[in-house]
Amino acid sequence: FPNSPFVEAAPAFVGNVAGVSVNGNVATFYTTTNVPTRAVVYYSTSPIMASENLLTNPVTVVVSGDAVRTDTNLRTAHSIASASLPSNTTFYSMIVVTDANGVVSVIKPASFRTN
Repeated sequence: FPNSPFVEAAPAFVGNVAGVSVNGNVATFYTTTNVPTRAVVYYSTSPIMASENLLTNPVTVVVSGDAVRTDTNLRTAHSIASASLPSNTTFYSMIVVTDANGVVSVIKPASFRTN
């Protein structure tokens, strides 16, 4: 309908939602969404903090994290490897996906440990 407000649904996570596998000093993060998205993984040895700005259109999300890895291709399945990480260290991570229209979904922070 012309002139009617339209709110786009945020990308939904499907299947196993998200995960991380660790092989030695490299972590691989993965997630699947119901629509093509770009993905950003934030990780740090400090707990991840996130905030959203509801005053922007679309809403923006700001995430802390010492390291960032990005998959800029629009796709429904993402697999993103970290750089080499210190051994026997606990890390915290968060995955943020954005669809072609800039609508964001966030997976709550998780932790993992390198070997």
